[in-house]
Amino acid sequence: METDHALPCLSAFEEHHHDLLRFFTRKLGCRDLAADCAQETYVHLVRMGRTISVQNPRAFLFRVAANLSIDYLRK
Repeated sequence: METDHALPCLSAFEEHHHDLLRFFTRKLGCRDLAADCAQETYVHLVRMGRTISVQNPRAFLFRVAANLSIDYLRK
């Protein structure tokens, strides 16, 4: 699996990792779950590869995170 295709999103993940953890912690109420969801966000970004064109990687990162948190809360 090549990760260089998703480099802008992965760079945004690294740059905003702390903010992402805070986002998940606030949404889910648990730091451990937040860490798991952040990791799941990373995996999701890697799997996407070049399937879409992203204009704003930070906004896309947090949209993916919001969707994953909603999915988790629905379970």
